[in-house]
Amino acid sequence: TTLNAALQKYKGVSVTYTFGKETQVLDNATICSWLVISDESVSVDTAQAQEYIKNLATKYNTIYRPRSFTTTGGEAITIEGNEYGYRVGAAVTREPVYSKSGYSRNGTDDLNGSYIEVSLEQQHLWLYKNGALVTETDIVSGLPGEGRETYRGAWPIAYKASPFTLSSDVYGYDTTVTYWMPFNGGIGFHDADWQPYFGGDRYLTGGSHGCINMPPDKAGELYNIIQYNVPIVCFY
Repeated sequence: TTLNAALQKYKGVSVTYTFGKETQVLDNATICSWLVISDESVSVDTAQAQEYIKNLATKYNTIYRPRSFTTTGGEAITIEGNEYGYRVGAAVTREPVYSKSGYSRNGTDDLNGSYIEVSLEQQHLWLYKNGALVTETDIVSGLPGEGRETYRGAWPIAYKASPFTLSSDVYGYDTTVTYWMPFNGGIGFHDADWQPYFGGDRYLTGGSHGCINMPPDKAGELYNIIQYNVPIVCFY
């Protein structure tokens, strides 16, 4: 009687994991195949369950692995320094438990039409939301060379602050900006009213210390539109 009662709770149970609009079903037959009966107790074979989660992660994890990206200009590139995305952690219809999560996803597509694209070669930025171009602007990135060149890769926006003071004992500056949106440690987007112009070859002589300098009005526009965790894809 005790054993039957324990088995009853597994009868007909299935789990549907959601990955945006894609789903992955853990059916009842698979769940029952994991059950281990010992005397009057029922337990789940942890090794088999972990193997299932491992396979799920292999398919749907998007962070810390090279990602394919199609630029605004139509070029297919690979981003190596990828620190944005999802990682499955550890039924009912539910999302998996993530140890890392991004802004939005549709199956293995964790950009899902909403991201900031930065081309260091073109010195230009594009903001997409739900697949539509919202705004774009010329920028000034880091001065080429060791220590000041802007990193390439993919990251989420860590937070937003207005105003914010940028300072460095190494380079000897202490500057307050109106809009601050970091995405990689001390690197981020901010207004830079001291730049005489943006885009072109300005970064070759007047480049930043790694940050993405923006015209004040465009920095304000970006600040007011984006949210925490929005992904940035930065490439040359």
